[in-house]
Amino acid sequence: MKLKELAEGLVTFGKVNGADEVEISILDGYEFSVDVRLGKTENLVEAGSRALGLKVIKDKKTAFASSSDLSKEALEQLVRNAIKRTKLASPDEFSGLPTLSKKRVDIPSLKLFDPEIPSLDSAKKIALATETERIALKDKRITNSHGASFETREIRIVFANSNGFLEEYEQTFCGLSIGLLAGGTDNQVEDYWSSSKLHFKELDSP
Repeated sequence: MKLKELAEGLVTFGKVNGADEVEISILDGYEFSVDVRLGKTENLVEAGSRALGLKVIKDKKTAFASSSDLSKEALEQLVRNAIKRTKLASPDEFSGLPTLSKKRVDIPSLKLFDPEIPSLDSAKKIALATETERIALKDKRITNSHGASFETREIRIVFANSNGFLEEYEQTFCGLSIGLLAGGTDNQVEDYWSSSKLHFKELDSP
């Protein structure tokens, strides 16, 4: 599904169906997380998600709506219902979308996306958590482990509005963490360590 075309089409649909102004945002995401404790994988999550949010303004009255069902029928009904709900809102003379600026941000220059993160396979992600805990448990002062975790997220966000704005960007995230216990019954201490970055190679080494 081409999300920019979907967003642009819904803006047009909203205008045709009576909205004065329309704003659409779409999020397409994937997340992975693994928890390892004492060398064994305890939790593993791999999930993708999509969601759409919209704002419509009619006669200075605003309504919001959202949906995780991105089928054409569901989204068109969502827009229609939102436009109807504007009748229930109070008018606000200051409501309205920002005017379109000619100035544009060079999104790649922000370095929000690391192509290496989507290329990491599940086995390597699990191994990172396992190895982090193994390194920590080599210290004889450590008496127990709360476990180590590794997670990644990849998101793509599309924005469109009836003032002619249509842009998208991608962003990645990765994080590594561990919780440990040291000492005996009378002097037990626990502590945590974590590192999180947008780029995999910038992640701190355990």
